[in-house]
Amino acid sequence: MRNGPKGMKGFGQIGNGTLFRDVAQMANGAASALGDMRSEVAAKMQKRAARASDVMARTATVVRPQQKTETDDVVPREDFEAALARITALGERITVLEAQLKADSVPKRPAPTKSAKKVAKKANAKKG
Repeated sequence: MRNGPKGMKGFGQIGNGTLFRDVAQMANGAASALGDMRSEVAAKMQKRAARASDVMARTATVVRPQQKTETDDVVPREDFEAALARITALGERITVLEAQLKADSVPKRPAPTKSAKKVAKKANAKKG
């Protein structure tokens, strides 16, 4: 077998398989590390999925509607009375505001002039 050039003494061992063995060990280590990472990621994903499923199951029991009863649609007496009082007060307020609008919209008579006052005085004097 022929030896390589003088500057490349280490390559003479290629035939013995040392270089290929080292590269194979490195590739094996890298594959092992990737396999470990894959299994860790899979375990974390499984834990998160289980936790999410647990949270959804707990909230589903809280949110799940119960069977309706006849009293579900009934308003408490206090709430009804409070709403009725407020409606009554608003009705009264509307009535007052409507009266103010009518008073503002009625045309006002002009103030009587001096001559009209004199005529009214004379008419009152004749009556009395």
